[in-house]
Amino acid sequence: MHMRPCPQMLCKFYALPLALAALPLPPNAAAHAQSDIPLAFRETAAFWDIPDPALLYSVALAESKRQLPEGALRPWPWTLNVAGKGYFYETETQAWAALYEFIAAGERNIDIGLMQINYRWNEDTLIDPYTALNPVANLNMGAKILAAEYRVSGDWEIAVGRYHSPGSSPAQRARAARYRDHVAALRRALQSETDP
Repeated sequence: MHMRPCPQMLCKFYALPLALAALPLPPNAAAHAQSDIPLAFRETAAFWDIPDPALLYSVALAESKRQLPEGALRPWPWTLNVAGKGYFYETETQAWAALYEFIAAGERNIDIGLMQINYRWNEDTLIDPYTALNPVANLNMGAKILAAEYRVSGDWEIAVGRYHSPGSSPAQRARAARYRDHVAALRRALQSETDP
């Protein structure tokens, strides 16, 4: 499977909305409040034929959510998960430095960025692991994986579970079901906050 390129115009549109997606909501807003799904998620979902941008945003929350000081939850672009341990960095530079150190130490089981793209399993589609720290590229890669899982299963709920655990063993299917339920709960919470 080849990486579907991010159209130049869409990439330009993604940069600001992705940065804005990490900004906090007003202090009186609920933790999951999101008056609208950020443009980057809406455009990426449309590009990859994902019918509901809230689904893509909920997967990002499940993968990299970070609670901001005022209580808002947001997908966090400078997130690494190394062999099951999560790390949140304040800046891209800090995340790059940490990623470099992990790779130099021989680690390959690293989930990177907003959508937690796994370096070991996606090494062939990454130009280099640092590309996955770019929020635009990361969101595009995550959407590509989710859309590919939908093409395999024909069901968005199953695709969500397979995004996290695509294997067919009983343990992998159970992990996929738990993840699918977690994403569904995040999506319901997000939708209940945005419904009038």
